[in-house]
Amino acid sequence: IARTREFSYTVERDPNNEFLSFGVNGEPFDPHREPYRMKLGTAEEWTLINGVDEKLPHHAHGLHIHVNPFQITKINGETLSTPLWRDTFALSGQSGDSLTFVSNFADFTGRFVEHCHVVSHEDLGMMESLEVVE
Repeated sequence: IARTREFSYTVERDPNNEFLSFGVNGEPFDPHREPYRMKLGTAEEWTLINGVDEKLPHHAHGLHIHVNPFQITKINGETLSTPLWRDTFALSGQSGDSLTFVSNFADFTGRFVEHCHVVSHEDLGMMESLEVVE
């Protein structure tokens, strides 16, 4: 494991609890933002946390990563007896639940995205650019 990372799918609301944006770590998708970069030939362990949404606390999100499958090792901090290989996985919908997985960056360089697989969440900004570099 070359590096570990923790990130959250977040929903931002104003003081009146009205919706502002969906995002990753509080930031809606911006195609001009520098991508999160990984080095070719390495593996990383990431933990995705379902951010708390006070208005809809049981709001499910589904992680989907283009190009690179991932191996789920923990759900809500509990180690799985048999890891699962996926390219998409749904969080339970409980605020604060988490998913820990390992991904190997073995044979592709370039940009791609990870996003919530609930299309309306993705369209509203719950997505980020990733890039594998040599």
